[in-house]
Amino acid sequence: VPKGSIKSFSMGGLTQGMRDAHIINSFNPASYTRQDTMSFILDLGAMGGYQRYEGEEMNQEFLTGAIHHVDLQFPIGRYVGMAAGFEPVSQMGYDITRYEERPEVVSEIGRIRYRHFGTGGLNQAFLGIAVEPVRYFSVGLNAGYLFGSINRQQEMHVPNNALYAESDYDDRTVVKGIDLALGVQGIIPVGDETHPREIRLGATVQYAPWVSVENRFEVAYRYINQQRYLAENELRDEGTAQLPLRMAFGAMYCDRRWEVGADMTLQDWSNFELLGVDQGMDRGYSAHVGMQYTPNRFSQRSYGARMRYRLGLHLEKKPIMPKDHAIYDMGFSAGLGFPYKHIGSMFHLGARVGLVGTKDDGLVQGIYANLLLGLSLNDIWFFKRKYH
Repeated sequence: VPKGSIKSFSMGGLTQGMRDAHIINSFNPASYTRQDTMSFILDLGAMGGYQRYEGEEMNQEFLTGAIHHVDLQFPIGRYVGMAAGFEPVSQMGYDITRYEERPEVVSEIGRIRYRHFGTGGLNQAFLGIAVEPVRYFSVGLNAGYLFGSINRQQEMHVPNNALYAESDYDDRTVVKGIDLALGVQGIIPVGDETHPREIRLGATVQYAPWVSVENRFEVAYRYINQQRYLAENELRDEGTAQLPLRMAFGAMYCDRRWEVGADMTLQDWSNFELLGVDQGMDRGYSAHVGMQYTPNRFSQRSYGARMRYRLGLHLEKKPIMPKDHAIYDMGFSAGLGFPYKHIGSMFHLGARVGLVGTKDDGLVQGIYANLLLGLSLNDIWFFKRKYH
């Protein structure tokens, strides 16, 4: 699932130095102090995606769609801000069908159809708070609850042969846990009142102190239109998992027209175990660069001058190591922000195309395109109208 706000997504995934009074940046909670003390923000997003995977023995296409985020941010004082929301963390979606090709099996049983598909994912509900103890420095904390399941299913269908049973197998991993993220942001002014400019520095440390994992499975056979369960929602194993520490840091230059920045993220999965089994993973990292250009956000004559124009690039090394090959994800993103009225509300459109994986040693390479649509609603609360 693409991380961050749609603005962040369109700028290559920048999050650490991003401070926007009208957009929620949940990936660095220190940014919550940027909001105006008289307003609140409701940020909504939806996403759709296309993936195409190619390998020596497969060629598959998938379409996906889901909610990207539902977030709310509000001030509770001049120097304190809070946020709450719901965001998907990961999403599984594949559906692969293959047919029996061995001549001896086809001649005796038939052309068996094997279907492998995966569904589910992990989600997070979070509550965050940030405080600005001194001017130009903020610190924030997010506390999140992780929950969800990852389902891997297999079906075997035997056509037109009553002597053989069909089978269904469902392997389900159920996850729930607590996730904490501590963020800081600092501002270095480099301009003056006539030409305000600043450099924003940010960093986040993310840690999950408790994660519970259950592995459950079901096995069913169908024979002459009758189904029998050999195992139904059986608990195979349970335990806890220790997720590795995630560190991110970045910098951004900002003036009235430009926002330009770069981020780096590090996470070491080399010692990760799941239910006592070493997952054979490696260190992961990602790099992000991006920019936003606004010709004249205060223009009264040109709507196009008030729009936001966004571009970005990202490079990510995945922690998985299939057949000892490093897996990279490289992509280009772009987006637009459409201002609504003059109170900071904005419609967002973001797109990203990329390449992931490799075809070496029989592995699979994919190309993907994601489209995100969103709305940031800004309004004023606790404001008494005055009539003269």
